[in-house]
Amino acid sequence: MKSDKTPSKIGQRLWSRDVSLWTGEADEQAAIANRLGWLDAPLWFRSKINGLVSWADEVRAAGFDRAVVLGMGGSSLAAEVMARIFGQGPGGLALTVLDNTHPDAVRAVLESAHLESTLFLVASKSGTTLEANVFLATFLEALRQRVGADAGNHFVVITDADTPLARRAADEGFRHCFINPGDIGGRYSALTFFGMVPAALLGLNLSSLCDGAETALADAHLFEAGKDNSALELGLFLGHWAKRGRDKLSVLLSPALTPLSVWIEQLIAESTGKRGVGIVPVADTRVPLDAYGTDRVFVAVGLACDVDLTQRCQAIKEAGHPVHYHSLTSTESLAGEFFRWEFATAVAGSLLGINPFDEPDVTVSKNTTTALLQGQLETDTTPWVTLIDEAGIRVDGRRSGSADTGELASSLIGFLAAVQPGDYVALLPYLPGTSQHEAAMATLATRIRSWVRAPVTVNPGPRYLHSTGQLHKGGPATGVFVIITVSADSDIAIPGEAFGFGQLNLAQAEGDYRVLAGLDRRVIRVHLSCPTDIGLTKLAACLATDAMASG
Repeated sequence: MKSDKTPSKIGQRLWSRDVSLWTGEADEQAAIANRLGWLDAPLWFRSKINGLVSWADEVRAAGFDRAVVLGMGGSSLAAEVMARIFGQGPGGLALTVLDNTHPDAVRAVLESAHLESTLFLVASKSGTTLEANVFLATFLEALRQRVGADAGNHFVVITDADTPLARRAADEGFRHCFINPGDIGGRYSALTFFGMVPAALLGLNLSSLCDGAETALADAHLFEAGKDNSALELGLFLGHWAKRGRDKLSVLLSPALTPLSVWIEQLIAESTGKRGVGIVPVADTRVPLDAYGTDRVFVAVGLACDVDLTQRCQAIKEAGHPVHYHSLTSTESLAGEFFRWEFATAVAGSLLGINPFDEPDVTVSKNTTTALLQGQLETDTTPWVTLIDEAGIRVDGRRSGSADTGELASSLIGFLAAVQPGDYVALLPYLPGTSQHEAAMATLATRIRSWVRAPVTVNPGPRYLHSTGQLHKGGPATGVFVIITVSADSDIAIPGEAFGFGQLNLAQAEGDYRVLAGLDRRVIRVHLSCPTDIGLTKLAACLATDAMASG
């Protein structure tokens, strides 16, 4: 049996779809057997190119000039990555992703002057994703008011066969419904319709993208000595070091590839974070080398011309940290990276002894959110208590010594003082997602990082509920969580629902807060009833050097 875990044997068993790589339990093996279709996705993708190109041409000819993907997690992240890396190709549509339930984020799309020329892609594997369905209801009603009976032609669905969403697309005469292979999970679906329909609308060269994916697939079959099987090597690297305590993964990317980080984050965190283990993805930040702990490991993906990244990797390696480097000739190899990371994640999961294809803890927060919205839980009864409520900022958490001071700065500093070596801090903001807010969160993360000297992640909600949320709840209990919510100036009603987007957004945050607290995770919730920019500035000021010294 031991010989079956040698590097080449692991790769060969994966290609033979040997489900015992991950578990010995019959029920779980049966479920995994129905989640390995991604191994053939590059070949499947090739067979769909001509049809996708023709369909995208028809969409452009119909007068659409913009596409908005309505979806969460693996159903939308590949689309966002390609839109940010490549932009619009020749004759392509502008494309954005909406995965934020804050009313201001929804309003920005609703009030667009281009709504009548916008095509909406509703993406959900299950067809039951709450966010995707409330987005659909809202924009369908808005378009009915503008274009009447033609509203359905503005909607395209990507889902599995025979889902409620697929049936609705047929019943209401949507422009198209793409049925995705049912044996591919959401986060492994980048090379299926979930990623390639948006790529076609962007006007990207699908054949060139597929070339990269097929090259990665072929390389992953190489097991002879001296052959470069980078996907297998990456998976072995991640699994080996995670088992030895280096479970904080920094992904270093050439500037042109930076958007890929959010997709890798979701794939790694949701696949490995369960049964008390997991790899924690940490965004790349240029901090002094001595700030990296012994729990850190580095993977670099660089363009061949990126000398700076090569030199940085060498410096990190000389400082004693493990580094895995992979070079790409150009961004056209992006689809190959999708496949390489999927294969590597499956390999790492085998070494960690977990099933990388399920997400057992994701539904807990979703169910709690639903119960809150339906009034089945008391909305004014939090699992812990209000520590401080001053000047438009309220902090909820567990009462404990230094954090229970009645002052905002002392409460935050006292909470963060509990961070220990091997921990990480996760900032979970439920904000509109403007560039100003992102910059403010980056400042906050930097100040926390410089003080606690631990990895700090920024995972926007509700996106993270379909991504790193699995790791937060199912992974190691080394996370220290700060949920940040804001009061919306005005809400947006959701057709057919008794709640609006503002209520939904806050319920999603509270649902996750309750679940994390129930798991005895270290978590506080910071609610801003003051203007968001002012509130974030106050939080950052609390963590300034002088405030830390006095705290």
